[in-house]
Amino acid sequence: MPESHTEPDWCPDWPDESAVRARLARSIERLLDHDEYLLVHGHEQAITHRLAMYLQDEFPGWHVDVEYHTNLGTRKELHYNRDGSEVAEDHGVRPDIIIHQRGTTRNLLAIEAKRQGQPTGNDVEKLKAATRNEGPLEYQYGVQVEFFSGPEPARCRWFQAGEKIVS
Repeated sequence: MPESHTEPDWCPDWPDESAVRARLARSIERLLDHDEYLLVHGHEQAITHRLAMYLQDEFPGWHVDVEYHTNLGTRKELHYNRDGSEVAEDHGVRPDIIIHQRGTTRNLLAIEAKRQGQPTGNDVEKLKAATRNEGPLEYQYGVQVEFFSGPEPARCRWFQAGEKIVS
């Protein structure tokens, strides 16, 4: 666990990487089993809302929020290169889903999700910036989830410490 995180007495333990991966995989499986229609016809926000519901079951004691845009009462910002720019700047961010402890600096997982055919935009740069061990957010992990039709219905790209983790 990063040293800079505050730990009120009521906070749950930090799950390790394998536990976080397994819990996300189970949540995605539930989404695929119960909400396939949304993956074909639904808007990204409808898909992430349902995924967040399943994640809440997997992360008891943690808060799972969709489109959460504040950090300790201020606008959530990350320093990254946007749209191919060579200059990194501060940008307001609103991850699709986060798993965290509200009102603390305990940020476990930031998720950016897209349905097949949707542009991923700056998702990779945002996840790298969100997981750097510097700055106000310091998510332990980041993941880009892409949903597809066919034999591989979902693909996850994991990030930690500002870099992609090789799976």
